[in-house]
Amino acid sequence: MKLLSIAHSHPGWLLFIAVSLLLWSLANYGTVTDLLPGDSARSRSFALRWRSTVLVRALLAGIAVLFIGGYRAAWPIALIISGSSIALPILRRHLNLARTAEVETASVVLTWGAVVALSIHRGISVAWSVASPWLPENNVATVCLIAAVVLFSFRGGTHIVRGLLEKCGSVITAVGATSQATEIQRGRWIGNLERALLLAIIAEGSYRAIAFLIAAKGLIRSKELENRDFAEYFLVGTFASIAVALAAGILIRGIIAALWT
Repeated sequence: MKLLSIAHSHPGWLLFIAVSLLLWSLANYGTVTDLLPGDSARSRSFALRWRSTVLVRALLAGIAVLFIGGYRAAWPIALIISGSSIALPILRRHLNLARTAEVETASVVLTWGAVVALSIHRGISVAWSVASPWLPENNVATVCLIAAVVLFSFRGGTHIVRGLLEKCGSVITAVGATSQATEIQRGRWIGNLERALLLAIIAEGSYRAIAFLIAAKGLIRSKELENRDFAEYFLVGTFASIAVALAAGILIRGIIAALWT
């Protein structure tokens, strides 16, 4: 309620923050998959196209922030959004894969924290208003924030899970070299679907369904779980994915409770 009262006294600032964070998530998680250590760049031209994509999407996100917040007021936020959107994929590409989880988590916490703090400090508001009796501004902000969190939980969650698996050595020991890429790709899709279901479950507050989801997943792969290496790989990946979904789902519940009217 306190947040809503501040939003009413400073119209437009909450929407600016929400749209800025959504643009950052779109730039980092809503476009092409970024290269990771060990991924083949295929050719020099492919690597050049990837770098160009990273630069273009970061600049577009920054320009969009300038447009919605006003060029003079919003330039520090645009700089944070663009700079982080360039730095994050480069760090992912060149740092050890086992550090992906820390890099991903630190990036979202630091970037989102900086955007929120600086936007409030400078009192930046959107240059236009979408307020109407049937579409309150804080509801639009709520939808934007939820979309930003969901985008992060999918692609960012995949990076976090992969980093934790590499840190434990579970991918290498559980999967043979010839089938490792296939298993990782399959696990990525399963993890995304799993987190989508968990987000819906947590948003609804049906926490008991989490146990059913884990049990069903374990039942499907029960024979493979007889292999200790695979069992460790399965448990680390599952629990890491659930942790990401829990954090995202709780954040979504908090956003809805604080902002939706």
